[in-house]
Amino acid sequence: MCGRYSLTTPVESVARLFGFDERPNLAARYNIAPTQNALIVRGCVDGGGVEGVSIRWGLTPPWAKSLDEGVPMINARAETVREKPAFRAAYEARRCLAPSDGFYEWRKT
Repeated sequence: MCGRYSLTTPVESVARLFGFDERPNLAARYNIAPTQNALIVRGCVDGGGVEGVSIRWGLTPPWAKSLDEGVPMINARAETVREKPAFRAAYEARRCLAPSDGFYEWRKT
């Protein structure tokens, strides 16, 4: 994933697309940054269906004592995500989708 993204599609449309009933109170966002709350779609905790929830964007590695320790991890390489200690457990057990309709890649000019 990139460093910033946008989600301007109404939550109701995202809910219809993925089939969840919850309606997190989120307005259109054009500049979602790491550590901000964002909409994700994940499997329900009870094992049935999917849910849309608002969560803090960023991975806190298992060895961190708090959310504020260090720089939040936001990117993993698809080729190595299964092997890297920071991402391994999350990849195996806590996958989700981060709906977006745009992203930003910064360039030095």
